Amino acid sequence: MPQKKSAARPAPFYRRTRTALIGLGVFAVGASAAAGLALWRRARRPSEGHAAPDLETGSHPDGSKRAPDAFRPDADAAVPESEREALRPATIPAPGLDNNVEELNGRTTH
Repeated sequence: MPQKKSAARPAPFYRRTRTALIGLGVFAVGASAAAGLALWRRARRPSEGHAAPDLETGSHPDGSKRAPDAFRPDADAAVPESEREALRPATIPAPGLDNNVEELNGRTTH
């Protein structure tokens, strides 16, 4: 007499494991597809920058070789009084570059 297949359901542990493995497989396929798409798009991206046809030739488009007058500094001009302080060299050592005691919020740090 042929035996009938059991109608018993698999144990819950095996059902959960099977569901988890299917979910993990779907996740792995999706992550692989996303990584492949990102690499494919990166490979198709043009190189750094864009074409500058006016700079590819050996001369400037208008035939000149120098910058416009507005962009050329005057080497013989005097430094205005308002900018002299900014150009003055530092006369004290920078903090943190020596082993002297420094103060921070009124407290010594060493």
